[in-house]
Amino acid sequence: PPRLAMPDMLLLICPVLNLNRSPSPSRVAFASDTLLPQPLLAACAKAYDGGGDLAMWGDPLLSPALAPDEALRRLPPTHIQVGGFDPLLDDSVDFNTRIRRLGVPGELRIHRTLPHTFFSFPVWHQIPEVQQALATSVHWLEDTLWSGSRGGCARHHA
Repeated sequence: PPRLAMPDMLLLICPVLNLNRSPSPSRVAFASDTLLPQPLLAACAKAYDGGGDLAMWGDPLLSPALAPDEALRRLPPTHIQVGGFDPLLDDSVDFNTRIRRLGVPGELRIHRTLPHTFFSFPVWHQIPEVQQALATSVHWLEDTLWSGSRGGCARHHA
């Protein structure tokens, strides 16, 4: 089959990478998260996979963390930002570890004091850690756009 075109980079912010219903330390610790409580997480997962077919829980189109190695090796530079209080934190850490072992360049930033979807609320954009996360995102995007190559850094900010 023909190879699909890939973007120059991926910027994943508080990503949902695994619809598996298995508990993880962050899913347990932050099960009553204000922005993504466990019942809402379960409802969102059910909306994607229908909730009934266990085989769908392992579908890499719904859960990229479960994709085969050969598919993940094709990823462009992949940058991940996630909150330290995000119920999905462990999924981001696990996915990052896996793709780095497969040779995918990029970076993981964990913003220790922030919850899930911290970018989603403009009023939070005044919080210094959110400002840093926004600046980091812009930096990654600019470096990719201005470098003209996948993952190369043409500019560095002081």
